[in-house]
Amino acid sequence: MILNYLYNILTAVSLASIPLVSELNLTNPFVLVFLFFLFDVLPSAIAGLILSYIGVNLDYLSPTINTRLTFYLYPLYPIFFPTNRFGLAEIATWTVFFFPVFEEVLFFSTPALYGFVTGNYSMAFSMCLICGTFWTIIHLFRNASMMLTAGFTAKQIVLATLAGAIAYVPHVILASMLWTAGLGAISILFHSTHNALSVLGSLYKEKEREFLMRFRKHSKGKYYVLRKRKYFVFRE
Repeated sequence: MILNYLYNILTAVSLASIPLVSELNLTNPFVLVFLFFLFDVLPSAIAGLILSYIGVNLDYLSPTINTRLTFYLYPLYPIFFPTNRFGLAEIATWTVFFFPVFEEVLFFSTPALYGFVTGNYSMAFSMCLICGTFWTIIHLFRNASMMLTAGFTAKQIVLATLAGAIAYVPHVILASMLWTAGLGAISILFHSTHNALSVLGSLYKEKEREFLMRFRKHSKGKYYVLRKRKYFVFRE
């Protein structure tokens, strides 16, 4: 009885039930670019503003801490990266060209196959949303665990988690739409583009840090906030 009720709820969720989605022409490149801006660029920008407001910038954490926590909190990384033996270029290669494919296939393509095999596309869309929710939780928990270990305040962790949800949830919706519509390659391309922009942002921060370190004797420089205290990133 309960399973039947749950099944009816899941099958009731479909692309057609989302306002305006059923009228979108997903084969139109301009529509796809608009959706990428609406579901990825804009939410990421909002999340970035929130992180900036609360004084959270993970790029300014010690590279040693950042590297160690990344390995410990994301089990896939130690498999593909030798610990402490990779640079930004190698990370960028895996981040832009491997992980988008791996994550999209695991969390969205596999659930979407249900619709193509059974013909029940409503259930496929619901399954993509569920698996995408798990994907979001993994990213949010990873970031929260890293911040907790690094000593950020509870307020910063909560607001940073909210910012992460703002950035990740829209992608789940968009990816579910695209995979259910048979446009998984577009979803992978969007995911790769998002990661590429993140890598460029990290590169900019790294160059900015190097520039500031040259003038550390004349400037206090950048810092990150832990438990309401300012910690400057310059190394002796």
